[in-house]
Amino acid sequence: MILKYQFSETKRVLDDATISKIIQMGNDNIEPAKIDGTEEAIEGHRKSSIAWFKRNQQTEFMFGPILNMIYMENVNNNWNFDYDMIEDLQFTKYEGSKKQHYDWHADQRSTPYTDDELYGKIRKISFSIILNTDYEGGNFEFEVGAPHEKERTITLTPKLGCAIVFPSFMFHRVTPVTEGTRYSLVGWICGKPFV
Repeated sequence: MILKYQFSETKRVLDDATISKIIQMGNDNIEPAKIDGTEEAIEGHRKSSIAWFKRNQQTEFMFGPILNMIYMENVNNNWNFDYDMIEDLQFTKYEGSKKQHYDWHADQRSTPYTDDELYGKIRKISFSIILNTDYEGGNFEFEVGAPHEKERTITLTPKLGCAIVFPSFMFHRVTPVTEGTRYSLVGWICGKPFV
């Protein structure tokens, strides 16, 4: 699928008070990150810590603004993807002292979900909201070039509380954090498979 707009960077989605609350809640429930529930491939490909936020009365303060933002980005980028739900949000912590990172990957799975709640759905829109800026490294990069192009990647420097929004089939990575700790809030918008 060739898109006119492959990604977008939003205005501020979350304010300082909301960000502080998310970081505190995330750090209170942190655990080592996995890939599809497995630990085998983690060491070389993904190294970080995460916590999960289910949508409920206590977390609506973060889900509400995000869903409003997603609606606008889907329209403004002319994607017009049909979607009907958001997955649990993932709080991610990358520590510079451990050179934590997440190598090249796409968020979309090769087949639709088979779990009850997400049955038959795929990830369509992904987003990452940066929760702090006092770290080094940890660049967010996209692979956007064609195979014959010399420069195939683009590096983004997201602003505090702003989101990077993109179709879930796009390849992206977070380069190793070299100093400090990088916090982000990541999520996926799902719907029926593309026809």
